[in-house]
Order: sequence, then C-alpha cells, then structure tokens
Amino acid sequence: MKILLIIFVLSLWTETLTDQSPGAGPEYADVVFLVDSSDHLGTTSFLFVKTFISKMVSSLPIDTHKYRVALAQYSNTLHAEFQLDTFRSRNPMLNHIKKNFGFLGGPLRIGNALREAHRTYFSGSASKRDKKQFPPVLVVLASAESEDDVEKASKALQRDGVRIISVGMQRASEENLKAMATAQFHFNLRRVRDLSTFSQNLTQIIRDAAQHKEGAAEADVQGQAALG
Repeated sequence: MKILLIIFVLSLWTETLTDQSPGAGPEYADVVFLVDSSDHLGTTSFLFVKTFISKMVSSLPIDTHKYRVALAQYSNTLHAEFQLDTFRSRNPMLNHIKKNFGFLGGPLRIGNALREAHRTYFSGSASKRDKKQFPPVLVVLASAESEDDVEKASKALQRDGVRIISVGMQRASEENLKAMATAQFHFNLRRVRDLSTFSQNLTQIIRDAAQHKEGAAEADVQGQAALG
C-alpha cells in the first residue's frame, strides 16, 4: 500500500510541475550522484543504494550530446568514482559500479562532501558544457543528520547554477534535506528499500530540476511531506 502511495504522490508531483512549466527548457543535464557511504547507512543498505544507482544509469539517455553522469560517494570525505567525461556510454559505468563501487564507512559530513563535490565536478575545467543548455544537477543521498553544516556549501553550489535534489533515507534530517535542496526538490523516503520505486520517477524529477528557474511557482504537492 505504501509503495502505491509513493507512486501516486510522485506521479502527481511531476504532473503538477509539468503543468506549471511556462515552456520548453533544457532537455538534458550534467548529473552528479553524491551517495552516502557512512556507518549510518551501513553495508546492507548500501547494496540497495548501489542497485538504485545502476537503475538510474540504465534509465537515463547517456551520450556526449545528452546526459552526462558522474558518481561519488562520501562519509567523512568525498571519494570520486568517475567524472562527467570519464564514460561516454552507460555500459562502462555499469561495469564500474558492479566491480569497483564499494562501501566506505565512517562519519557523515555532508557539508564537506558538498564542498569537495563543488570543486571536483562543478568548478573550472570540470564543468565544460554550456550550463544553459546542459544545467548541472547534483543528486544527494543522505541517511542521517550531518555532523557538519550543509547550508553554506549548498548555497555556494546554487550560486554557481547547480540544482540540488536531496533524497533522505532511514534517519535523514528533514532540516538538512530542505537546507540543501533547490526549491521543492527534497524528498524523504524513510526506508532505503523505497529507492526502487523512487527511481521510476527520478528521471522526470531531474528534468524538472534542470528546467527550474528561481522565483518560479512552487508545486502545490510537496512530495517529501507525503512520503514521510
């Protein structure tokens, strides 16, 4: 029943955003997945996260002229798995995730991870494409409250034009999720197993975030509240 509710709420949420869109915006984006790999998440839950990332890579149209995807995981510090220009198609990404994407462990410092992601993926030569045509989108997964401040680092990213989608699991802090996110793009799934259902809607949510303009009308349906 909960899964059906999640599907309904997310479908209604994305339809509402589409209805409010004033016109066509960017079709593709540069997407960086920043994944919690702390002790708060744990090794068992990390397997669900790994499956979720594989599903997202499989669902996005990845190409040098379409979506580019990068992946990093974090606990105390950030560990870059691959850059936006490392792979030009999905199969090498999936192979890397299967063979090399392993659990880190350690404390949860989201603010530090955001700062390192900013420097690694969204600054200087790391971000080569036209941001108006291919907006940068950061998808952050978190499983607990951060041990450091997240707001300052997230605002710095947003000033550079990065749209942030925050996704909470387990004991994620609602305050952290809202502080990180661009506008209404914050979701709290509670259970890590719900990532499987959420993945079916995230492609559209990424597209909506890429087309988001500051000051645009907020969607009436707040997905993160209904998922709690």
